[in-house]
Amino acid sequence: MEPIPILVICPRPIDYFNCQTIPEAEKYEFHFLDAPLELSGFSQNFDAIQYLEKCRQYIQQHNIKVLLATRDIPSLFQAQLSQEFEHLRGPSVESSFLCLHKYYTHKTINSPSSQYTICLLEKEKNISEYIREIELPFPWIVKPCTGACSSAILKVSKIQEAKTAIGFYQDYVVERIHDLQKFLALYLDSDQYPLINRNPILLEEYVDYPYKCCVDGCVSNGELLIWGISDSHYYSRQPECFADYTFPSSLPLTIQDNLFREYRNIVQQLIEYGFDNQFIDVEFFVSDRGTIKLMEINGRMIPISAALYRQCLNQGDPYTALISIAMGSRPKTPTLNGLVGGIFYITTFAKGIAKDIFDFELAHQFSDLEVRLNPEEEITETSSSGLTIAALNLVGNSYAEIHEQADRVRRQLLKQPEFSPWN
Repeated sequence: MEPIPILVICPRPIDYFNCQTIPEAEKYEFHFLDAPLELSGFSQNFDAIQYLEKCRQYIQQHNIKVLLATRDIPSLFQAQLSQEFEHLRGPSVESSFLCLHKYYTHKTINSPSSQYTICLLEKEKNISEYIREIELPFPWIVKPCTGACSSAILKVSKIQEAKTAIGFYQDYVVERIHDLQKFLALYLDSDQYPLINRNPILLEEYVDYPYKCCVDGCVSNGELLIWGISDSHYYSRQPECFADYTFPSSLPLTIQDNLFREYRNIVQQLIEYGFDNQFIDVEFFVSDRGTIKLMEINGRMIPISAALYRQCLNQGDPYTALISIAMGSRPKTPTLNGLVGGIFYITTFAKGIAKDIFDFELAHQFSDLEVRLNPEEEITETSSSGLTIAALNLVGNSYAEIHEQADRVRRQLLKQPEFSPWN
């Protein structure tokens, strides 16, 4: 049998690795169409419309049978292309957009969530005018409506911090979302979603719940298949800084049942908007008493979890599952095998040249490490969540074992520990 030609849209280094190490690799012929799209989804050098045309030409020239999109913005491209090519499968553009756009997620999806409002960034407007118009009590969590991978998230507790945050978004974010706006305006109804032509940022109440969880799964031909729940952890001294997530969840089963129930509710609503043939994870806040609130939705797989799933689950390769879905075949539902795993983020609050902050040479010794910066790259800004330089995948027999190992690796790789989130 001839291998299946598969196009990976806007691939990251981890996509190359996961495709090269996929089980039964001889069945597949992977094609990678690179793009200068930052992990955050922001870029000044990326023309979304032009890239989409390159995808169309590539699909026709190479007889592509499957599209793989493992990031937030590429999932929108997959959605549009699957509408144009009858043999390709994917979600609708509208459903993918509702996952990505954090304001419209809150506005459209019926699920308990935090209080929220928006701030429309206009260059000619004075920052103090914004502050007077916002009625949400402090503290806030501020984020771009179409940001990805927890990028540019700030905690704001007073007026001066709010002015600084809004100034940062005016200077940094507005210039980097215009190309995405062009795509959204072309393929969505701007009367129904008027904010696609504006520059909004989302302001949410700060939810001080002790637990944060992510429920992951996929939709195959309208059927939801749940993969499991992971627990997210943050640094006690830097509560906005993401430390790691571990799988499977260690929360009480009654809370896990509530999470599964609400996950099904949310995904079913998105299915009604056309969500299909893609992975989807939903993040939740969880209180001591088991009360849950929606944090955000990601309408794509978690590519860094592939190594973790492959080791902690039977039938647990998300790339294989997504290819099966794209070929019209229902993938098997994975089952736990007794191991535990985690994705551990290596984050800094330091500024300067990356090689002076992180040991790139030593990093080569760790096979399950995804490095997200180049050695010569300059770090000029960090948010209250810090800047993630790399992410480490670890699997073992206990949570204590993998946490101890991660702590050792972090301290080995970060050259400026005084700017580390545990200090």
